[in-house]
Amino acid sequence: MSTAPDYREWIGKEVRDQAGEKVGTLEEVYYDSETDDAMFLLVKSGFFGRRLTFVPVAATQPGRTYLQINASAETVKQAPTIESGTDLEVEDEERIYRYYETEYHPAQSGRRLVRR
Repeated sequence: MSTAPDYREWIGKEVRDQAGEKVGTLEEVYYDSETDDAMFLLVKSGFFGRRLTFVPVAATQPGRTYLQINASAETVKQAPTIESGTDLEVEDEERIYRYYETEYHPAQSGRRLVRR
């Protein structure tokens, strides 16, 4: 029986695209508020690290010293973002799921994605 990696241990580590090129650094992990499953990683990239982009956990694979995503750098570049120092708004959750063609169901409690 294998257990899912604790993505919080990867915060601050490099994130690479499917070609092995660096796309950023893992900043935060967002969990499903109802299942406690890690759902999305928030990757810091861009000049001065101002861009915070969502990447689905399902598309990642831990390497020895980095996380690799099963997506191109262009896919990540076009993905939904939030501003540094702000929180994810409930209204933006569906947009993130839709971008990655993942089924979205609003949470009973209001927020589906939460930081832990």
